[in-house]
Amino acid sequence: MRKNHFTLIWLGERRHDLEMPRWLLGLAAGVFVFMTCFSAYACFQLDTSPLQNYKQVGSENQLLHTKTYLLYQKNRDLAKKDAVLAQKIKLLEAMISAENAEVFHLNPDYQNITLEENTIGWRVIQYKLKIGERPLYEYTADRLHPKDHQALQARLEQIQQNIEKLIQTKQFAPSIKIVETADQEYIGLAGDLIVLAVTKKDALHLQTNGRAIAENQCKILLKELKIAKENKILQETPLVGSVKIVKPNGGLENILQQIDFCQQFNRNILNKNNELIAVTYAKAMDFKTNYARTPSIYPTRRMEISSPYGYRIHPITNAGSIHYGLDIAVEPGNKVLATADGRVTYTGWIGGYGIAVQIHHGMGLSTLYGHCDSILVRKGDYVRKSQVIALSGNSGLSAGPHLHYEIRRWNVAIDPAPYLDRDIFAASKDWGK
Repeated sequence: MRKNHFTLIWLGERRHDLEMPRWLLGLAAGVFVFMTCFSAYACFQLDTSPLQNYKQVGSENQLLHTKTYLLYQKNRDLAKKDAVLAQKIKLLEAMISAENAEVFHLNPDYQNITLEENTIGWRVIQYKLKIGERPLYEYTADRLHPKDHQALQARLEQIQQNIEKLIQTKQFAPSIKIVETADQEYIGLAGDLIVLAVTKKDALHLQTNGRAIAENQCKILLKELKIAKENKILQETPLVGSVKIVKPNGGLENILQQIDFCQQFNRNILNKNNELIAVTYAKAMDFKTNYARTPSIYPTRRMEISSPYGYRIHPITNAGSIHYGLDIAVEPGNKVLATADGRVTYTGWIGGYGIAVQIHHGMGLSTLYGHCDSILVRKGDYVRKSQVIALSGNSGLSAGPHLHYEIRRWNVAIDPAPYLDRDIFAASKDWGK
């Protein structure tokens, strides 16, 4: 039996035979295959895993960005469809898109006017009249002259109170008139309220004409009142008061905040609109129902009243009596119409009324149609306004062919004439009694 052997060649021509068992040879081949596979796997994991993760994250981010943009566009378009919301969004976008220092945050206490006192050095007192966090006017006083100091403080307190009155009455764009007084002081009047004042001493201190100082202060005041107005409008708008105005390019987080705001604002607007629609619809249905149940049309196509409601001499008995309805002259066989929706409560012969139909309409209101020739409905039927219920005739105590038409409220006859052409609004008022 021939043994397995390797031929080893060294330098030169010498040859050696190395004997190796078959199992050891298989083990070596297995180890080699395992190391090769492990190296390839490790190389694949190290080289491709980060790239795949990066691509996956990038794809997800791009998808999220696209969805966010589409959602923002959808909400923005929805907001602009509402007239009230469109006005607020326009103001909001104008403030967000501003690229100067006038971009400000909503301040719930912006309308407050404060007088701030600071001591500069050991002698000078500085006063700042501020609206919210912004200064309106600045003045200085000498501590060694208490009378001037107190007079300035009293004047500023008066101006503070007057500006507060303007804001409380929502006069954010008043007409301010600058008037020169006898002692060369310039004051600004909004109506009869003094809202600014410049003394001769102020002009000397600033080395400027007093009127120019007053006009500049007037511009500042009008600008701040306009901003206060915008704040107040936004604060009175649902949700806007809790949203901070941000500068442009604030990042995805700020965009998402604005999207959430628009979504919630839209939901509030839609809910309020739905509530208003529901209330209006309910009122409209009430009006419609009340009108349908109110006798408000003519009981016949041809309307010629031969005997009105009230006292009369009976044409047959010649006795004076109260006529409790209207007699409408009409030839036999003409259609008699129900003047309102209701339930037929009686059909048949009623004494002097002859063949008659009585309909109850609700809340004690009923109508009666007498002297008919034939009846086309039965007791218990529900009839609609203008439905044909009978044919006119001359039955009962009648001097000639006609229809006796009567309206009763709680079984007491009332004059039918005011009901012959009653509109939908008057009908609803009747049911409100």
